Amino acid sequence: MTKPPRAFMPAYMDAPTLAYTLSLSVRTIDAWVERGLLPKPLEASGKRLWSWRAVEAAMERLCEDADREHDLEPMINPNARKRIAPGTFAQVIREYLMSDKFQRLAPSTQRGYRIYLTEAEQPELLGAIDVNDIATPHVQAFLDRYSDRSGAMGQSLTALKAVVKWGIRRGKLPPNVPVTYGCEVVKSDGGHVAWTEEQIALGEAHCHPQMARYIALQSGTGQRGSDLVKMQWSEIEERNGRLGIQVKQQKTFKKTKLVLWVPFTPALQAAIATWERPTAAEQVADPNKRFILLKKDGKPWTREQVTSCWAHFERHRHGELAALTLHGLRATAVIRLLRAGANPSQVAYCVGMTVPMVQRYARSAVQEEHAEAAISFLDARAARSHVKREAV
Repeated sequence: MTKPPRAFMPAYMDAPTLAYTLSLSVRTIDAWVERGLLPKPLEASGKRLWSWRAVEAAMERLCEDADREHDLEPMINPNARKRIAPGTFAQVIREYLMSDKFQRLAPSTQRGYRIYLTEAEQPELLGAIDVNDIATPHVQAFLDRYSDRSGAMGQSLTALKAVVKWGIRRGKLPPNVPVTYGCEVVKSDGGHVAWTEEQIALGEAHCHPQMARYIALQSGTGQRGSDLVKMQWSEIEERNGRLGIQVKQQKTFKKTKLVLWVPFTPALQAAIATWERPTAAEQVADPNKRFILLKKDGKPWTREQVTSCWAHFERHRHGELAALTLHGLRATAVIRLLRAGANPSQVAYCVGMTVPMVQRYARSAVQEEHAEAAISFLDARAARSHVKREAV
């Protein structure tokens, strides 16, 4: 049974709850405690608990200090303002992070790039290497630090390629073979696991109502989390007797300028009919109510908050959900359409993917179905042989 939301802030909270409350990761909470930015936790029955009153006071001091310094980053990241030698790769990274090119990237892309580039610019890694000396082996050695995390390895290479491309075009790196040329990354042996219909039903039954709404919306439209949290009631419209929603995909709209119309599945259409929809007057009085997905406090989600809430709380509500990611619901949406008879091109248009991406998302299900179809030929052959023997 879903627990009702708390009407008050708990006096003490564990690491996942504190991280969710502050919109941080548990790893960042530990790092801030180590740097003295947050108070140390109390140890009780093998569990770490933080006093919310002490955390609140620490955050107020942090904000006051940030106002005086006009910049919070040097406080939360001691390496942010380290003196760097001119002519080093660290200087190229720092100039790229301050460039218009970087600032024009999507906020989520900026956050991802900054994680790996801030690490790469450390003197003991790539930062202290002269721009005329840095070579592919240096970059490969840096990437190999992520060899057990294929996703991080690929993302760090993408970020470094952006720096190198920007630096060569502006004369900050030698115009010879890019230092990222020939670098290898560990290929992922799989993607996000698709949810089964049973798991979707469990999620909608056991998760908080707003998370259940997210599950229904993503499995019914196949859109990314960053697009789901921006969906508004006014974007829902009926075309040719079917409800759907207009979507400006964050990842593709800047390039394509294409506004997708994504029709709702019958299951999603039935679910939305049961959701309380604010009137136009209520949406004007409270702009937060324009959004379809809201948190317990009535404010819109960010994609990071949804992911954190799922990782730390909601997926633990039922054992069948513990190993799943929310992004796997996109794969479910793709597989549903393919199994219904749509071809990959039609699915691509429906969910706003490329055909190769559709095939990648559905690869496990397609492999299984083709394998079963192949074996069915053997079954049919055996049946025919049996009939012939009986006839003789």
